[in-house]
Parts: sequence; C-alpha cells; structure tokens
Amino acid sequence: MTSPDTLGSQFRSLRDHVVDDIRDRIVEGRLPGGHRLVERDLSAEMEVSRITIREALQQLTGEGLVVQLPRRGSVVTEFGGPEILNLLELREPLEVLAARLAAQRHDGAGAERLAAIQVACRTAVRADNLEEAATASVRFHEEIARCTGNVLLQAHMASLHGHLRRLFWMTREHQGHHVDEHARILEAILARDADHAAALAGEHVRETTEETLRLLELSPRA
Repeated sequence: MTSPDTLGSQFRSLRDHVVDDIRDRIVEGRLPGGHRLVERDLSAEMEVSRITIREALQQLTGEGLVVQLPRRGSVVTEFGGPEILNLLELREPLEVLAARLAAQRHDGAGAERLAAIQVACRTAVRADNLEEAATASVRFHEEIARCTGNVLLQAHMASLHGHLRRLFWMTREHQGHHVDEHARILEAILARDADHAAALAGEHVRETTEETLRLLELSPRA
C-alpha cells in the first residue's frame, strides 16, 4: 500500500514536471506574452488534473512568468522592451544585497550547492550547451538568494529570476563568458568577504546589463 508521504512525493513530482514544462515553453517563447493559459486545455494536453495545472500556474505567477487578469484568468506575462528595462533597473540592488548577505550567512550545504552549480555551468559552456549554461546561470543567482536566509528577499528575487530566465534565453549565445565572473563571486562568498562579494556582484550585473542593452538594441532610460 502506498503511504501518504509517498503519494505526496509523487504529487509534488508531477506538479514540478508540469511547472517545468510550462516554464520552458514561456522562457523559450513557445508561449508568448499575452497568451491565455486555459486550465481545461492544459489539463487535457498534459493529461493531468486541473488542480495540478492550477497549482503549477500559481507557482509560475509567483515567479513572475504568469499574471492573473480579471475576466481572462492566467496569462503569460509580457516581456518586451519596457519589461526588460524594468528588470535591469531592479536587478543590481537586489543582486548586490543578496551577494553580501550570502557571504555573511551561508552554511556548508549552501556553499556546496553553489559550487556544484558553478561546475555544472562551466561544464555546459565547455560542451557548448548554451541552453543548459543559461539555466545554470539563473540557478547560480537563485542559490545565492537562498543562501541569504531572508525569505522576503528570496520571494522578491523569485519573480526577478523568473524574468531573468527569459532574458538569459534570449541572450544565451553570450552567456559563456560569465562563468569566470560567477567564479569570482563564489570565491568571495565562500571566503565570507561580504564587501568584495557585493562589489563583484554589482560589477557583474552592470556588465551584463550593458551587454543586454547592446544585444537587444535597447536604450537605457535617462
């Protein structure tokens, strides 16, 4: 007989699979901004319950990839020039704060996860797996936020990183050279050098912002 814990684990795994599937479609542009996500249709297509779809959409709403609109329900968040500029303006202060707090507060498990993600990112770059490198890059920043132990900061950055996945996908051919920047940030965090970690994070974000604006032919706001 299957135990309640096992059933819960199976349900979470199924929901996580659905979340990953829908997230990938949004990030890769297969579900564009403004697209309406109908629970009934997704349930039939993915052969899962509407409850599972509903919970998946709730999680993606928390990540900023889906928005709930009156009379329309769940809709893929728009992600054009204005949204990208909003993201870039907000990113630096949050990433700098996260790096500083992570350096001060990380534990052994968090340090191991950061190091493992960095290895995965470097491996993907060497294999010229651009998609995996972009994914690992976002995971690196997510783990830094997790290491802060600040749940409110993590919640704000979950939405930030949801959008960041889309941005990194759009610029994935240029993500490889950020591995060395991540390595320096990681080194400062592991050394608990909060000032240096914060400075490196700020420098990293500013450089990637300039690169993104150039690649997407966007002009910074005055």
